[in-house]
Amino acid sequence: MIVLSKVKQTHGKDSIYVSEASSHLKKNPDFRWSLVKDNFITEEECELLREHIYESCMNPKLDKRKKNKEVWDKYYNSKKTNVSIYDKGDETEFQWLIDRVWTTIKVANQVYWKYDIDGLRSAIGLYYNVGEEPDGELHSDFANGIDGNMDTTFKLTGLLFLNDDFDGGELEIIQGKVKPKAGSLLMFPSFAAHRVLKFSGADRFTMVFVIEGNTFV
Repeated sequence: MIVLSKVKQTHGKDSIYVSEASSHLKKNPDFRWSLVKDNFITEEECELLREHIYESCMNPKLDKRKKNKEVWDKYYNSKKTNVSIYDKGDETEFQWLIDRVWTTIKVANQVYWKYDIDGLRSAIGLYYNVGEEPDGELHSDFANGIDGNMDTTFKLTGLLFLNDDFDGGELEIIQGKVKPKAGSLLMFPSFAAHRVLKFSGADRFTMVFVIEGNTFV
């Protein structure tokens, strides 16, 4: 059982409040703060997704965001750096990817996290221009939700790296830093505080997948 009292995670001068999961973690010796699956997609698939994200970010008419668009734009602070690829119940040309991600995370969950998960809630494409600094703030997908409010149904997050031809740009997460590797899928609990570090040399493309499930299990 996850205890829903708030605790404070501190990274240097930064801190974020997340839900305490101590009792759950103590009962799960297989728990991992993060897990990486290399070669999750091919370079050709990476290129296909990069092109789609870039074109959608540059042309708002291609952006499939429909629900809560005003809230979405305010939360992500830029219409040009993120695009909705999939929302639960929608049709998508990337169903092959949605199915692959769900199958992979579902298997990993059975081994390492053992949450009661229902399915993939959303998929977001993120585009950072080489001249655009990441905000650098620690955040939790669990604490922020899709609209900036806490969403306790967010259980696991998947981060798909679509390129690695830049310097820096690691994802800092509780127990260390993860170096981007094109085609690899990073998985971690949605309550884990994380942030993107500074990068240079080339644009940075990723996709974020949110897995939802029972709040208390």
